[in-house]
Amino acid sequence: MSELQNRIVERLTALDRSQEAGLASDTREKLMTAAIGLFYASGGDADELQHICLKGSEQELLEIVR
Repeated sequence: MSELQNRIVERLTALDRSQEAGLASDTREKLMTAAIGLFYASGGDADELQHICLKGSEQELLEIVR
């Protein structure tokens, strides 16, 4: 993955953790959707996204993408 994609993954991971910190789920979902859009726009593909381990949110991410 590119440097940009790696940074996006880091932010997605941070957003995943933010749920524990009490970030509103609708805000979190909007931010995650935007980050996923950036991931794809920067040349990422679904196979790469599926390999991102985001404890408990991987399935949620895949559903947002669909």
